[in-house]
Amino acid sequence: MVHKKINEDISQLQNLIENEKAQIAENLQEKIDQVLHDICIDLETCKRKIAGNELREVKDALCHVKKLISTCILEVRKIIYQLRLTNGCSGSSGGTNRKLSIVERLMGNESLKIAEALHDTILQKLATLLVGVQLCERLLSMDTSRVRMQIANLRNLASDTYQEVAKFPLERDITEENFLLISALKEHLMIFQSISNIAVELRIKGEEDGISPKIKINLFKIIKEALTNVQKHANASKVGIDLNMAGDRILAAVADNGRGFDLTASIAKSKMSGHLGLVWMNEQIRALGGTLTIDTNPGKGTKIIVDIPNSRVS
Repeated sequence: MVHKKINEDISQLQNLIENEKAQIAENLQEKIDQVLHDICIDLETCKRKIAGNELREVKDALCHVKKLISTCILEVRKIIYQLRLTNGCSGSSGGTNRKLSIVERLMGNESLKIAEALHDTILQKLATLLVGVQLCERLLSMDTSRVRMQIANLRNLASDTYQEVAKFPLERDITEENFLLISALKEHLMIFQSISNIAVELRIKGEEDGISPKIKINLFKIIKEALTNVQKHANASKVGIDLNMAGDRILAAVADNGRGFDLTASIAKSKMSGHLGLVWMNEQIRALGGTLTIDTNPGKGTKIIVDIPNSRVS
């Protein structure tokens, strides 16, 4: 009888989670599906117009694409905020109903996982799209051949993002099975450099063999987030990434030659605006038992250092 009751509770929880996923997918697609479709069409138009050297029309289309991407980013951030709010409020019933409290807590954890997945995939791709379009606007009067190539890359990324929205959150972008950190990093850096016009040098010491897949996946996400911040805010021309996996701790440093910033003011502003990139990174690193150090000052660039235990699997 007890086992039957437990199975019923598990089945109920699974149904709640699946319903929540379905609602999130429906909400996400309702908010940005058509907008992403329009972005793909406008970028295709840009490809044709720039081939005909119709630069005025390209400029207008890029401006429109930029507004559409900003709309998508705002809607995705709203969904992430609501999901994180759900996690923050979970289990707040004061323990008056223990079963309900446990279900709420588990649902809150699931909401946080979905928020992180949404941040790691769709939001980062949208941010990359936005910076890429802004770069095209700056280059349009100087290097049309570069803009032509850039628009083609952005069109592919927009299509990929559109497909990501269609499958989210039923499929995840990264799975633990056979995840290769260095290969994933190199592939991401190729895309990052082609779209951002920022040169990146990757320096690696040690081997990733035996390192926990969880650590490798989270380290990849953290480095991606650091690069997204550089792309969006730093106005940098180059980035250096140092990854040391040789010792009993893993050290990763991402340093740029950009404008730098006031760290205290930036974190306070991020919390107020809901742009939680640095806060999110710190949470991920602390969950791995590590520390995050940020060395930055206005006008002096930024260096982010990640230090986590090197947990290897046999």
